[in-house]
Amino acid sequence: MDGTNFANNIITTVAGIGKQGYSGDGGAATEAKMYHPYGVALDAVGNLYIADYESCRIRKVATNGIITTFAGNGNAGYSGDGGAATSESVYFPSGVAVDAAENLYIADQGNNRIRKVGTNGIITTVAGGSTGGDGVPATKARLTAPSGVACDSAGNLYIADTGDSGIRKVSTNGIITTVAGNGNQGYSGDGGTATNASLNTPVAVALDAAGELYIADQDNNRIRMVDTNGIITTVAGDGPLWPSAGTYSGDGGAATNAGLNVPSGVAVDSFGSIYIADGANNRIRKVDTTGSITTLAGNGSKAYAGDGGLATNASLNGPYGVALDASDNLFIGDSGNGSVRKVLLYAGFPTFILTNVGAINAGSYTVVVTSPYGSVTSAVASLTVEAPPLITLEPTGQFGVVGGIPEFTVAVAGSGPFEYSWYLDSTNLLQSGTNSTLTVASISTNDGGDYSVVVTNAYGSVTSLLARLTVGFPPSVTTQPINQTALAGSNVTLNVAAGGTGPFSYQWQLNGTNLPNDIITTVAGNGIAAYAGDGGPATNASLYEPVGVALDASGNLYIADKFSDRIRKVDTNGIITSVGTSNAVAYASGLALDAVGNAYFTAAWLNMVFKMTTNGNFTAVAGSGLIGFSGDGGAAIGAQLFYPSGVALDASANLYFADTYNNRIRKIGANGIINTVAGNGAAAYSGDGSAATNASLNKPDGVAIDAAGDLYIADQLNNCIRKVSADGIVTTVAGSGEEGYSGDGGPAKDASLIAPSSVALDATGNLYIADTGNPRVRKVGTNGIITTVAGNGEEGYSGDGGAATNASFSVPVILALDASGNLFMDDVGNNRIREVPFAGYPSLNLTDVTTNNAGNYTVVISSPYGSVTSAVVTLNVVTSPPEIITCDGFFGLLSSQFGFDLGGAVGQTIVVDGSIDLVNWTPLCTNAVSGNPVYFCDPAWTNFPWRFYRARVPQ
Repeated sequence: MDGTNFANNIITTVAGIGKQGYSGDGGAATEAKMYHPYGVALDAVGNLYIADYESCRIRKVATNGIITTFAGNGNAGYSGDGGAATSESVYFPSGVAVDAAENLYIADQGNNRIRKVGTNGIITTVAGGSTGGDGVPATKARLTAPSGVACDSAGNLYIADTGDSGIRKVSTNGIITTVAGNGNQGYSGDGGTATNASLNTPVAVALDAAGELYIADQDNNRIRMVDTNGIITTVAGDGPLWPSAGTYSGDGGAATNAGLNVPSGVAVDSFGSIYIADGANNRIRKVDTTGSITTLAGNGSKAYAGDGGLATNASLNGPYGVALDASDNLFIGDSGNGSVRKVLLYAGFPTFILTNVGAINAGSYTVVVTSPYGSVTSAVASLTVEAPPLITLEPTGQFGVVGGIPEFTVAVAGSGPFEYSWYLDSTNLLQSGTNSTLTVASISTNDGGDYSVVVTNAYGSVTSLLARLTVGFPPSVTTQPINQTALAGSNVTLNVAAGGTGPFSYQWQLNGTNLPNDIITTVAGNGIAAYAGDGGPATNASLYEPVGVALDASGNLYIADKFSDRIRKVDTNGIITSVGTSNAVAYASGLALDAVGNAYFTAAWLNMVFKMTTNGNFTAVAGSGLIGFSGDGGAAIGAQLFYPSGVALDASANLYFADTYNNRIRKIGANGIINTVAGNGAAAYSGDGSAATNASLNKPDGVAIDAAGDLYIADQLNNCIRKVSADGIVTTVAGSGEEGYSGDGGPAKDASLIAPSSVALDATGNLYIADTGNPRVRKVGTNGIITTVAGNGEEGYSGDGGAATNASFSVPVILALDASGNLFMDDVGNNRIREVPFAGYPSLNLTDVTTNNAGNYTVVISSPYGSVTSAVVTLNVVTSPPEIITCDGFFGLLSSQFGFDLGGAVGQTIVVDGSIDLVNWTPLCTNAVSGNPVYFCDPAWTNFPWRFYRARVPQ
């Protein structure tokens, strides 16, 4: 194309990362894990199907490279004929085939069946599972460990009935017969009727365009062919026979003289060449139409290497299945490497086929035809690719200030020109035309809402994701802090009050330098596992395995104090009380509050969810108390749950909780009806990019809801955080799935986590993760970058009064945030609740001040709508208290007056108080020391009653 040669015989990986496992659904197939992929097949448009053998699933790689699970729920077994293929069990699937109608057939080896997934996604059995023989409906027949399947153009199905040493055929009328093999395990019969021949562990079948049948006769180390007359011959391999080891030999000669070693897959291209997965030789062999054999891929070494180079230089590991696409490119189930490899085979074909063309394919094409007698170049053929619009950059949500001029922008690819229609809340058309940017001038609160754009060209249209505009007023200072003078060793409080639209954060500064906001402290619990302390400071109280924290709109902190059987409350003054007592709390595993102050918690081992009203009454709202999974679509109180844990509420009072051992997230509507909103019940990782109810979770724990209604899930044993958007689509937003600690400063999706147990969100969309196994708290900013914000990775109790990243916790840690974004951590193992005031507070409390605290203070108040800085106030710290130096009731004064000298530091302000009982004091005057003693005169003094005096520094 455009004068550049296309690569020939180049090998690449199209699915898998070279490691065994199961992961990656919804993402790029090249980032997924598979567990011994065996058979492979392609449909007419180029979708790839993979028998993911030990994952007990069929995986599909769409033409855009995205992998999903197409059949199987990951549980080895047999279930579900007549149900959705993704919800049911298959057992060690080893072979796959696609017929002309796009139905998929599965050699369900462990179940001794052939299963079919129709175009409607429903799975059924089409052969096997019974005891009958030939001449009966295939569903009444016996199969033994069938390993391979193939379909001919007429719709007949061929089965490698491995354990019965035969090849079976299911005709379009559903009747099964034997077409090769006499049932005796061995090698015989070449040149005669195929049904009289002996086969030895046939594992794969394929058909050519003429209807001839090819068999991977594995333990005979041969490829056999049954022609259309039913005569069997060997077309590749000369033995030796099992149990002797196979060999590797014969390249460049007749295929019937070549040595094969455990051939496990066979395919035939459109020209009649045969491709063989020569498994134990770690190679792919090709038999051309002259009968000559060569090695097409693999250098014989058992490894994973060579992508991007010649296929013959690459390393394979136990290749099992082979298949060809419509362009005769070869796909290999590289079983031992957990991958599917592709070999481009353009060379030698007079027809060049491009599938799933895109703009990248546009250009000028020529072909150079070469023979031993020379070469010639064709005329130039131009390919123009027209494409519908594709959004490459979505509009993003933002906060707008009243009177501001926000802009939304979208970027698209495809064939122009494009038309853009912008909408607010999907109903009001705001603007149409050629503008990819929408400018909203001089906004008011009426302009808040969800914006989207429909982009149209001559070939189609596409609608963007929603982008929310939140409109508010910038912050202002309504009450300024005031100047103060304090005595060293005393406590000082500076206060500010803010106006505008919150949430607000407060950054106090001393002499222009920020004071730290990441200082961790304990706000409840003294570390003693007991119940004590109600009515006093929460830091002096005892907690007994607190397992849930939540905050109300006023900033009161609620704690599920598990083994105290209580819900406890810490008010904004730091005083702790019990607000409800129930034995159900002894089984608690999460806590959430609704808008009016009712508390909800999951009782894990009771398999129920409870509500505590504001008057302290407890009622069950979900769960029958029986272990299991049932009840969707009915009353939540009658449903079966299995170890519910994290719990959260949305703005409409819908309750979400992690039904942990059912591997699901369930929702209780305001009408009391329960439904599953994420998870298909399989303990696995799958489903990204598709409906959350079809996805697999693995022991999900914490849940959280953002303002847009998006659901976040701590997918604990998958070591990641999943997000279910308001439209029900699941994606991974943090965690690569690899267990470990890495990734800070980079994209959260590339980071390593260990068993995350809790998630929480602040008002601006930052995501906090209890990375329990590490143990740390991680933060994912709205830009998708992950950092550690608390925890040093050591388990224990330390760090109060210092930076949160230097502190240690005793896991697990459960998280909550207040309205301003200050973080509270349920440090369960230490029987404490700890806080990191990331957003700061309108009050700055300084304890035991020294001269180092003296200086000029300001506070920067920020919100999503801007920031403002307070007035500068000065704090003076003096080291000596004021004193009364001399006292003379009549010196130089009228008899009705009394006075004395005051001493103190220069610049120090002194207040003189008077009292007649040493209990009630009244300020009499305020003086500033200027360098000489200050004389105080009490003009209201009379001989009676007597008055006591004191001098002090004002607070």
